[in-house]
Amino acid sequence: MTNLELAKVVCDEIDSKFTLDKTLAARYPQCPAANRHSCQELLTFVKHRPRHDRHYAICADKPFLELGFKPRTSLTNGLVRAVDRYIANESWWRSIRDGSYREDPSANTCCEI
Repeated sequence: MTNLELAKVVCDEIDSKFTLDKTLAARYPQCPAANRHSCQELLTFVKHRPRHDRHYAICADKPFLELGFKPRTSLTNGLVRAVDRYIANESWWRSIRDGSYREDPSANTCCEI
């Protein structure tokens, strides 16, 4: 999955959550989905940087081949669960954004889901 495809899955999931739960628009009024737009409107493209893709490319063979790792969930389902986790734990991520977690690190535990 490309970075763009991944971002679109997350945007579509957020859009879906706003459609199903009307209370989200009041909690997040600046979100495009609160105004019946797609979160994909927030996607912006930046100038390509040499070696950018190569820098972030990983080889995930080792966990599979040497350790026998098998994911319990698909990438798409994991992204859906991540969106759910962020919605359910708003105080956690807001404390990180505003820096207040530094005042009481013991209160900065995540997550409910």
